[in-house]
Amino acid sequence: MSAPLTIRATGANPCGPVHVIHVRSSSTGLWSVEPEDREVPRSEHPTETEAERTALRRASALDECSVVIHDRYSRVRIVRAGRRRR
Repeated sequence: MSAPLTIRATGANPCGPVHVIHVRSSSTGLWSVEPEDREVPRSEHPTETEAERTALRRASALDECSVVIHDRYSRVRIVRAGRRRR
């Protein structure tokens, strides 16, 4: 497992916590949804799309959250999610 990704909070609450959820593929072909603060995957899915949708749905319930998608070719894409503050 790689070192935790550092994402800085911006906007209304620059000092608040930022939650990070990772979507990763496994050697068996499944895609896992892994909140950074957990040791084990939260869920596993047969496709990247399904795992990404699950991660984004979970992230939308949090105030500040980013979803980090790790594809099979070691590329990383960060999607900003979470409730917007007014």
